[in-house]
Amino acid sequence: MKNHLHLDKKLWTKTNNVIYIVTRELSIDGKKMGYPGAGTIKFSEDLILTELNKNINPKLNKSIWTHVSFPQGCLIIQHGNRINNSKWR
Repeated sequence: MKNHLHLDKKLWTKTNNVIYIVTRELSIDGKKMGYPGAGTIKFSEDLILTELNKNINPKLNKSIWTHVSFPQGCLIIQHGNRINNSKWR
């Protein structure tokens, strides 16, 4: 990892400079959650959130999602910034 981009000294003071290192078991605030610390999910078309209707999302921006019910009423944070709720379609 010594050549990893995020280890560049110029980035050390940036708050969004993060390296996530996996563990055998997922823990949150020191509490073990009973799930593996890393893994993959099987791809499914049902998991795509990007709005693919070019009338709504002409540039197919990945940040514009099709209507899903889970984020409604939830605070969504990306890299320390609140996400504008107008992006939820």
